[in-house]
Amino acid sequence: MAHALSGAPEDAVALGHQALGSTRVVDSVRHRAGDLTSFLTRRYPRRPEVEGLRDRLAALDADARRSLLAAGPGT
Repeated sequence: MAHALSGAPEDAVALGHQALGSTRVVDSVRHRAGDLTSFLTRRYPRRPEVEGLRDRLAALDADARRSLLAAGPGT
């Protein structure tokens, strides 16, 4: 989040997209991206690039939940 505090919001958004675009997105990366997105949403409300990052993170979270449900109980 230091990047978001010291730079332009576009730089922080690009960093968030880069993290979410990795081929191996693990829970810790998604949580950190979520923290960054929450911060950016509060600091820069209604900025299209921030909303795009928030939407992408929400889609990833929804996909992860669907995968867990499809895997069934005990996973």
